[in-house]
Amino acid sequence: MADAEGGPGGDLGRIERRRRAEAYRKSSPIYVAEGLKLPLLLAHGMVDVNVHFRDSVRLAPRLIELRKEHWELAVYHVEDDGFVEATGWADQYKRILKLFETNLKT
Repeated sequence: MADAEGGPGGDLGRIERRRRAEAYRKSSPIYVAEGLKLPLLLAHGMVDVNVHFRDSVRLAPRLIELRKEHWELAVYHVEDDGFVEATGWADQYKRILKLFETNLKT
């Protein structure tokens, strides 16, 4: 049994879990998907330790539910937060360039 000062079930533990859940809700794009401006490129490494891959996986069906168009999801199975593999890096920047060339006309 945890103590009131913050063991896994203590008051501080509950407060921390609540704080983290609220921070996640505020920072996750799934909760603001309706307001996202398109076009949108989601490029996500599957081993990213900063932003969980499941966040992008959850966002994709939400965009479909909202009937959003002009978005794509690019998945990189060996990439972390910072892309280091030459093939992943090149593909990501190719997609970004295409997005810019198509949508940022002067």
